[in-house]
Amino acid sequence: MRTLFFVFALFFLAPATSRACDRCGCSLSGHYLSALPQYQRHVLGVRWFYRSFETEHHGDGISSDRFHSAEIWGRFYPARRLQVLAVLPYNHFTKELNAEPLVRQGIGDAVLLANYNFLEKTWGANAGWRHALYLGGGVKLPTGKFDPELIERNINPNLQPGTGALDWLASGTYTLRFNNWGLNTNALFRLSGKNSAQFQFGNRLNLNGRLFYLAQNARSSWLPSVGLAYEWAAEDSHENRRVDDTGGYATFGTLGLDWYPGNLALSVQWDVPLDQFLGDGYVDAGQRFQVGLSYLF
Repeated sequence: MRTLFFVFALFFLAPATSRACDRCGCSLSGHYLSALPQYQRHVLGVRWFYRSFETEHHGDGISSDRFHSAEIWGRFYPARRLQVLAVLPYNHFTKELNAEPLVRQGIGDAVLLANYNFLEKTWGANAGWRHALYLGGGVKLPTGKFDPELIERNINPNLQPGTGALDWLASGTYTLRFNNWGLNTNALFRLSGKNSAQFQFGNRLNLNGRLFYLAQNARSSWLPSVGLAYEWAAEDSHENRRVDDTGGYATFGTLGLDWYPGNLALSVQWDVPLDQFLGDGYVDAGQRFQVGLSYLF
């Protein structure tokens, strides 16, 4: 019981104060690493994310900011307890202020993660209880374009496809199941680096947990889920000076459905903001959507 208590405390009792998110939309990613229920299998898939924000510009109007990301991603097991994840996104970001649209798009920053299975156990009648814990880390590579000239033109760095910096990542995933019911929690922390323009995005923390039920028949499995996601970001800096109206936090309620027909997996998720303080209160996050199609082997 002490082990279970420590694991739950690690994932859920994160600091809920501080400020985050950049003016003109937000770099809170909404990207999760959970993989249920087939967490032990190789996966290759594509995912699409949509995020929206409304941003007040100190009396100069309110912009509508739309962030679309399409990802190719994979999860592989080079050894039984070692899990490797790779993600390569393509980003399409738009900002519309006073009927003037601004569009930035291109390949984003690739992510490489390695997680090790430190705990995996089944117990109880008919081995009805089971849990697994993965911990690890990795890097976010500066594969996306970051144009320093756009900073001089006062175009928000959040609209650029990449950050231009090497970031370090720490991650963890814990799953507890009893027969067909389960709880999955994920944590991802990003320690941001500084790019060639001396711009540094704030560090990021993503936490999420969801309660799920696994329904099965002879041909497929269904996994509806409900949960919460918490995201926090520190303030950005430029040439070692704080960038105004950046940083913040947001909490989302999530509803999801995964369908596993054979070796395929189709997933959808809808996120609704419940509480937030972004960009010193000038940024409002809207609803978010995720759709994914994967092949399991």
